[in-house]
Amino acid sequence: MRLRRRGFLLLTLLALVLSATMVTVLWQRVQTTSLAAVEAEWRFWTPVMTGVRLSLIALIAAFWHPITRIFVKRDALRAEYPAPLIAQRWRVVMWLMVLELILGQEMLNRFYGV
Repeated sequence: MRLRRRGFLLLTLLALVLSATMVTVLWQRVQTTSLAAVEAEWRFWTPVMTGVRLSLIALIAAFWHPITRIFVKRDALRAEYPAPLIAQRWRVVMWLMVLELILGQEMLNRFYGV
């Protein structure tokens, strides 16, 4: 239980630090350059970040089984949980792909013309 809480707190802290860093960098860029320059830089990084997200999804799919075994060894999962989790691997990957298409590729904006 302690490991799970500690891992959750570490991941939350990492997400907070990365978000704060991104906001700080973008805020500084907006203050020091024009909005057109920031938009051009954003357009440059969009395909790179899409590649990073798709790579992370592929890594999740590829290493799903070893990750579940690691969690069982560390007593973060009970011994009966890995089988259902392994069975759900492709469902999770497909949902991540759907979220990537809807949110990452801005399909809602394209569909509704917003």
